[in-house]
Amino acid sequence: MSGGALALLAAAALMPSSPDLGKAEGQCRAHEPGPAFLIDVDGLKDRQGQLKLELYPAAERDFLADDNILLSQGKTFRRVEVPVPQTGVPRLCIRAPAPGAWCEADLGQGHIRLKVLFSELTNLWNPAPPGTLLDEHLAVACGDGRAVRLLKLQKPGGKPLGARDFLSGTPLAAGNKLT
Repeated sequence: MSGGALALLAAAALMPSSPDLGKAEGQCRAHEPGPAFLIDVDGLKDRQGQLKLELYPAAERDFLADDNILLSQGKTFRRVEVPVPQTGVPRLCIRAPAPGAWCEADLGQGHIRLKVLFSELTNLWNPAPPGTLLDEHLAVACGDGRAVRLLKLQKPGGKPLGARDFLSGTPLAAGNKLT
């Protein structure tokens, strides 16, 4: 076992495992400022048990990592757990440490995740389906007639780029779909 892996295991051992890790940090509270995600869970087939929503760091290697290790490294981990309601569409709210956005795009070698670092609401009005690129300046349909313009993006392992530089090496055009 490598020294790094041993150090991670030792750090995780210092923090007792608990199903409550990240719950206090993840809970949304009325009138509390800051970023959060509202998630509507639609299409439930079973009305028993618990719904669990977890928020992990942005790095792919941290996705589904042990919450003890993440927290001992000072990384983000949030958890919300609620009983499944007997009727209706459950809505879960989970707080985020900072605003962030991403999308996926097919750039010719399959879908890749793009971090959206800066965007702005535009004056464009377009009934295109959500995620449709509307022009050569990265305006994206929101689905309610409005659109946002992506101003700065980052490919996995790449550096942050403004829209013009991003497009100079990326095969995206009006009509392409971001998910």
